[in-house]
Amino acid sequence: MARYFFDVRDRERRIRDTAGIELGDDALAIREATLIVWQLLSDAAAEDRVGSVSISIRTETGACLYEASTSQR
Repeated sequence: MARYFFDVRDRERRIRDTAGIELGDDALAIREATLIVWQLLSDAAAEDRVGSVSISIRTETGACLYEASTSQR
C-alpha cells in the first residue's frame, strides 16, 4: 500500500491534502481522484454554482502522479 495526497483547487480556494490516504496502486488513486472531482461538481450543480475544479495526486515522495481539471457552465 502506498499513500497518495489529493490536492484540490477551484475558483475560490486551494486545498492541499496533508493527510493522504493509503491505496493499493496508482490506478486506484486515479479512480479516487475521478470520484472526488465528480462529487465536487455535483455539489456545485446542486447549489446552482458554476465552476471549475482541478485535482492533482502526489505520491509519498512528492512526485506528481496525475493532474486533471474540468469546468461546468
